[in-house]
Amino acid sequence: MIVDMNHPNLESATAELIAISEWIDEAPRNIERPTEAASWGRIAKIGEEFGEVITEWIAYTGQNPRKEPHADAYAKTKKELLDVALTALGAWEHLDGNEGAAFPALFDHIRFVHARAGIAEQPATDTHQVKAPNRSPQVADHHDLFHGFCVHGELPGDCTNGGY
Repeated sequence: MIVDMNHPNLESATAELIAISEWIDEAPRNIERPTEAASWGRIAKIGEEFGEVITEWIAYTGQNPRKEPHADAYAKTKKELLDVALTALGAWEHLDGNEGAAFPALFDHIRFVHARAGIAEQPATDTHQVKAPNRSPQVADHHDLFHGFCVHGELPGDCTNGGY
């Protein structure tokens, strides 16, 4: 296990994550968007970042016969994976009102998955709940995105599918 003693503490990392999330939320084009559209944008960005992981992994493994593999793509793949994680945590903060609970929720979820995998002694419980935002009547009439979801975000019937 590698432990970096110069790593910023949780308090400063949380403050930086909130600042990044608020910076995105307050960008002129994002302020103009309805809340649901802004949330869709934050969530969709995770997929875009994941696409960059795939691009770099293809470059590293040489899956594209027209291009030669390049060694620096391995390091770029790892950097892009961190971009996915940061983007997901920022989206989580956005959905939770930028209140600074993404890291505690992540740590709770890691403990939950660790226990569920059978490699921990503590019981498998996920303790952090995300509050659903107040939704306008016209949006709620179309489809309530939060209705019917399990605590861990899977669709009904899929709560025991072994996913994270």
